[in-house]
Amino acid sequence: MSTTVQRIYKTKDVDMLIAAATFIVMFYNVLEKTIMTISANNSNEMKVAVSNLSKGVYLVEITTQSDLKITKKLVIN
Repeated sequence: MSTTVQRIYKTKDVDMLIAAATFIVMFYNVLEKTIMTISANNSNEMKVAVSNLSKGVYLVEITTQSDLKITKKLVIN
């Protein structure tokens, strides 16, 4: 089982697709307040609905089972 994050990309303004085996995804606003937390186990890909997020800039932190942390910026227009 791979524990590396292979891909993170936004599909339209509705979903964000994450490809990894086991991970925790945390969404933060620019004030570093946690907006949403999602966990997935033994999943090849996972769609995360972002349509309920207000327009703005968010930080998306993904932590894998092996404690690899990746932070990406997400802009919702």
